[in-house]
Amino acid sequence: MTDKNLAARRKLARDIHIWNMASQIADAYEKETRKAGAPMVGIFWFDSKGKVHGFGEPLRDAEEHGDFRICRRDHYETWHAIEEMSPEFKDKEYEDVDRGRITYDVKREKFVVYLPKEYQAAKMAKARRNINSYFNLPREFVEYDYTDEHYQKTEWR
Repeated sequence: MTDKNLAARRKLARDIHIWNMASQIADAYEKETRKAGAPMVGIFWFDSKGKVHGFGEPLRDAEEHGDFRICRRDHYETWHAIEEMSPEFKDKEYEDVDRGRITYDVKREKFVVYLPKEYQAAKMAKARRNINSYFNLPREFVEYDYTDEHYQKTEWR
């Protein structure tokens, strides 16, 4: 192995270590935020029992995106970590599991929860309550959007 290859491998190992450390710090920060009760924007999936699995960040730290505040994470890049949280997600793609997103509309001062249209039914009220609880959302400032095609079930599911 040449010195150049060895240096490249060491740099890659260092970069991976730094990324893992940053991810652990972000996860710890999220848990503390959840305990403190700060409202969060984020992304999530439901398991077959309706339990929410997701990642959020406090509204005060959310990324600005026009008139919205959004979570910096996305479903595709976060899926591997979610797979490890629940055995039932193993060997599935991120699109194969019911998922959603929470943003904050600055102009209307509302959290917008994007969900598949099936969650509009009254029988899904518990799932909506689980989201509100998981992300510390104040009920009076939450609106549900069931129309975004990105969160609808795909034909292959």
